[in-house]
Amino acid sequence: MKLIIVFLFLLLIIRLYIIREKYTTIHILKHLKTPKETAKGLMFVKKPLPKNSGYLFENPSNFWMKNTYIPLDIIFINKDKDKYKIVGYLENMVPRSLESRGIQTKSNYAIEVNAGTIKHLNLKIGDIITLD
Repeated sequence: MKLIIVFLFLLLIIRLYIIREKYTTIHILKHLKTPKETAKGLMFVKKPLPKNSGYLFENPSNFWMKNTYIPLDIIFINKDKDKYKIVGYLENMVPRSLESRGIQTKSNYAIEVNAGTIKHLNLKIGDIITLD
């Protein structure tokens, strides 16, 4: 009987661990690689992006919102094998602001998404996301 209780307890712990590591998928609309592409980003776009979608930037540094008409969240991620781990984020970037913003942690990629996406998906530093 004790063995069954211990077994059920271990199953519960494993289940809680699996649930804790959530995987959220962000749909990549455009992968920006060149300096010219990354400089433009979402400038001049006036309609919000589709839900849970964004633009992927390689080797990001700081971002500003010059000529960007939609409010954005920016998710900074690092690739570890086949997983992308959130290392930082900026929420509610103000449209057309010239303020340059970034995070302290170096990241391989950043994803610009509609403002409110981070809160809506309850994303946190350390979460694993998938890209498609």
